[in-house]
Amino acid sequence: MLAHELVKLKSGLSKYGSWIFVAVLLAGIAVVVVKQLQARSERHLAAQKDELNRLSGSDPDLTPDQRLAGLMKLAAEAKDPNVGAQAGVIAGNSYHSRYLVASDRSSKESRGFLDEARKAYQLVLDRHGGQKLFAAQADYGLGSLAETLDDFAGAKAHYEAAAGLVDKTEQVAKDARAQIEKLATLATSVPFATTRPAEPPATEPATTGPAATGTAPKPATTGPAATGTAPKPATLGPAATGTAPKPAK
Repeated sequence: MLAHELVKLKSGLSKYGSWIFVAVLLAGIAVVVVKQLQARSERHLAAQKDELNRLSGSDPDLTPDQRLAGLMKLAAEAKDPNVGAQAGVIAGNSYHSRYLVASDRSSKESRGFLDEARKAYQLVLDRHGGQKLFAAQADYGLGSLAETLDDFAGAKAHYEAAAGLVDKTEQVAKDARAQIEKLATLATSVPFATTRPAEPPATEPATTGPAATGTAPKPATTGPAATGTAPKPATLGPAATGTAPKPAK
């Protein structure tokens, strides 16, 4: 019986041996190619993380505008959604801070900062919405921008979205709920307030980093009787490896 089976095996090898050899060879090549592609992908992702660190402050030779342009590009093109989301939030917060400290918020330059902040936050939501923490920060940033422009309904909608994306213990969720409560208080105590103080107090620039976990700068308190100091921009993550450029004054 065994001899018979060996004869059949020999006959099969002689008939199909070359095909079997080719199949094994192709399988081996496929394994090598897959491993090479994985290694290339890992190198590419590592390079993007390094670029985020560089743009976030590790390269002292970059100008603020160069940093922001690089962060926006990274947010739009990063293959790693975590890196892209962080880049977008950092860029959005930086442009937001520039807008808040502008001496003339109606100027073309200031409106440009506002538009770029919106663009950066929306980029996070559109491309990296699966990164819940950073998406919440982007929604918070959009809400803060809307509140600065007295669009209280829009601000509330973004704050509610931010609070709903993450666990209630996250700082961005706490900040969003606090802003919702503030808007509710304003709606009852100053129902007809539609303008900000003519001379908004100065704000402190944002401190940013590649592991951003904070929230966007908070807008100045609205209403004719507003006398508080302007809110401070977000302080971002504990794992940050550098700080983003301070906005130009």
